[in-house]
Amino acid sequence: MLTKIVTNFYFLLFFTAFLTGCDSKSSTDQIIIQTHEFEADALPSFMPIISERPYLIKSIKYASISLEAKEKTDQVLLFNGATFYDFQIWISEGDTIAKHLHYGNTVQNFPEDKTEGITIPLSFENGEKKIIYYSIHDLGYAFNDSFSVKSPEELQQLYVYEKYVKIICRSILGVFFFLGLFLGFYLRKKIFFYYILYAVTGLGFIEAEYGFILHLIPDSFNSKLVQTIIVQVHHQFTFFFFYSLIFNGKGIDRRFNKTMKAFLFICFLNCISYFIFPQDSPFINDFFILVGGASSMTFAYLSVSYMLYKGIQLKIPIAKPIIYIFALNLIIIMLFSGLANLGMMQKNETSRTIFYYLFTFDSFYYITVILYKYYSLIQERKALLMKYNELQREYSLALMEGQENEKNRIGRELHDHIGGNLAMIDKMGVVFKYNASDILADTISSLDDMIKGLAPKSSLKNNFKEELEKIFEQYKTTVVIHFTININSLNSPFIESQLYRITQELLANAVKHGQAQNIYFNFNYIPAQNIINLHYYNDGVGITKNTDSEGIGFRNMKYRVEKLKGKMEVEEVKEGCKINFINIPLDRSITQISPEK
Repeated sequence: MLTKIVTNFYFLLFFTAFLTGCDSKSSTDQIIIQTHEFEADALPSFMPIISERPYLIKSIKYASISLEAKEKTDQVLLFNGATFYDFQIWISEGDTIAKHLHYGNTVQNFPEDKTEGITIPLSFENGEKKIIYYSIHDLGYAFNDSFSVKSPEELQQLYVYEKYVKIICRSILGVFFFLGLFLGFYLRKKIFFYYILYAVTGLGFIEAEYGFILHLIPDSFNSKLVQTIIVQVHHQFTFFFFYSLIFNGKGIDRRFNKTMKAFLFICFLNCISYFIFPQDSPFINDFFILVGGASSMTFAYLSVSYMLYKGIQLKIPIAKPIIYIFALNLIIIMLFSGLANLGMMQKNETSRTIFYYLFTFDSFYYITVILYKYYSLIQERKALLMKYNELQREYSLALMEGQENEKNRIGRELHDHIGGNLAMIDKMGVVFKYNASDILADTISSLDDMIKGLAPKSSLKNNFKEELEKIFEQYKTTVVIHFTININSLNSPFIESQLYRITQELLANAVKHGQAQNIYFNFNYIPAQNIINLHYYNDGVGITKNTDSEGIGFRNMKYRVEKLKGKMEVEEVKEGCKINFINIPLDRSITQISPEK
């Protein structure tokens, strides 16, 4: 949405500039205007021939402007440019030269206010014709001889309009400069300083051609040299600004950065050479224009275009809102300045103000983009921080849950194995003291395992069948145990351990609470389904299906069988207790035993 608004605004600005522009072919209702350019070998006698020198850009021109009044009127001929190396004007009235004006560095004579251009007041009678001849020499730099004919009132309106445009745009730019400077120091981000340098050099470029910088340049010094330096610096900081804006000063080929620093160094050499070499040296001036100006501009804009392409390709969010405004900036700069400075087209009156609008809006837009970029980064950081805190919280909860699970596991071990052993010792009494020492040794061993590793026995000493027979042997003096099993080993220490603990719990409950006389264990392995079922029954006190929610023992057994991905079912019977532990999956390889004879 933002990019669409900006694009529409720039197109409106662009077309307004063309519609309101004036060039050498414009005319008023009172004046008929015609122009003519002379060759050096066909000059009027009063126009001296300027010595040709081998400059790359044409910088010498001989021309005339014919003005014929339709009625009596006062008009002003306005040349938009005011800074030339040498600019001579001859005003012909009839067959005589009525006036000769000479401006430029050669005579150190310029209009009192260079920003207003060169003005020539003219008074016409009805049908009167006047011809203005002029010659320009600008030392290999593109000259601006665009002009317009206006009434004194229209000219005054133009000056007032330009004055307010400059005041407003400079004020807005000043606010953004100080805002960028403040944010740069406050946030310590280089991007704001590049933004300031980009905007300041952009403003300096137009001020050196139509603004206050013109008054700071000595009359003996060619202002085009100053403009060239500022333009070069602006191109370099355009690169650094976009590089920092899109990629934060990282992420593309370092050769781009090194090349632009080389151009910056060339610009520094240009500044020094201006005070060493003569201003009219063709080699030096051509070098400045070709290497310092055209090459740096081309490289800067091609590099920025490449960066925007990579930004879009890498889906960098900031790239898309920049690409439109950069393209329109490039179009306006090339049409109203770049091509004209290369001598490929003529400037017009619109150039006097359009760049104030351009750089003011750029400053507003880019600082908005920068702030939006860092706002987005702050929001992303907040989101990442929230995600990090959430993960930390989940980790803490998982850690607490793990600790709680470990506490529950220790509780199960204490209840199922150690508690069962102690209960058995309590039931055996003094008569069975010879077995109590073995049971105590096993209990102490279990406690030692938990103290050392906080983990249950992961494997049994003997195979599964032998371990079951061993524990049943300990209870034979208390109850009668009926035991059937069709496997020797489950080949899974974890499954064997869990079924062993369930067996211990069932035995302990039968002896301690169930008052059972007979206990039945049937371990049935089903090869076709690779599962094992445990069917348990005792003839003691019966239980109901809701019993599993009342005691730790039942909850522990249910937890263990669920960990084995099996199912625990309590059957209600008239006498005794019947529980089935079914559908417990096993490993593929198990050891079967032959049915006992």
